[in-house]
Amino acid sequence: VPFTADNLFPIGSNTKLHIAVAIYQMQEMGLLHVEDAVNDYMPPDMAEFGTPGPWRPQVPGVWDPTCQRPTLVNLMEMSSGLKEPFICDDSGKIIVSILLDAYSGHISDYLGLWINAPMNFVPGTEYHYETGNWILLAYIIERISGQSLSAYLQENIYQYATPDVDNDIIYDPYGGAHALLPRRMDSYRKFIDSDSGAEIATGSCTPYIQPGVVSGAGGSFATIAAEMDLYRILFHSTPLGGPIISEDSVREIMKPRKEMAPGTAAPWFAQGLTVLPSPEGGDVPKAVLYCGGIECTNTCILSLT
Repeated sequence: VPFTADNLFPIGSNTKLHIAVAIYQMQEMGLLHVEDAVNDYMPPDMAEFGTPGPWRPQVPGVWDPTCQRPTLVNLMEMSSGLKEPFICDDSGKIIVSILLDAYSGHISDYLGLWINAPMNFVPGTEYHYETGNWILLAYIIERISGQSLSAYLQENIYQYATPDVDNDIIYDPYGGAHALLPRRMDSYRKFIDSDSGAEIATGSCTPYIQPGVVSGAGGSFATIAAEMDLYRILFHSTPLGGPIISEDSVREIMKPRKEMAPGTAAPWFAQGLTVLPSPEGGDVPKAVLYCGGIECTNTCILSLT
């Protein structure tokens, strides 16, 4: 069946921008502040994560009598120091990946597998792309708003992107396992024998896409038009920012923050998207350039500012 413009497809890491928008919306509502420590929004007892007691993130070899205190900005700019939600052997090979688990109904189940692991570095001192930052942000949105991530995104963001069309951009944590997702695209891949290189079969990628597990890191689905409409209401409305977020918040999200590959022409990470800095410098980038990849699907956005 050919792909059409009406099909929903996984947008992968483009979901991260939606989460950044949600966090800034909540700041404008007075529910949080992006410069606050993540620790302030975690439960006083981490029992739901499988480790009773308060959260005390630490960097090996860096003694701190209290604990490290990564901020929400650190999460969004990929400078938190938290580690990826993978369990690896001594050689670095992934032996367990929570991203292939079936969604249990609770984001905390996946945070509990790695949230207390030793940190990579002191927050704010380095850049490192970490899927886990956005899973943690999704948890905070649910905890502070009192809504499911799906309900919050639909009520506060997605309905404004497609006000005249239902379900053109959605976050369904179960990926259609509990309810039919009309027009959802299924993608396919070739399965290759790792020893011989021979093609074994062609099959669906759907079992490899667990939106509730990646949650805020890449769990949403959209049509081409809906994804573009969301960018338009954020970056090309008058005044800048459109109806769902203020101009100041949009500028904070778009500000080039961390060099992804220092000394090269590579994009910088802003908050939830990558950008090309303006040659003149400043907080407004020359372009937004971001690709979201999930198994079998890549979605790229280029927007000149």
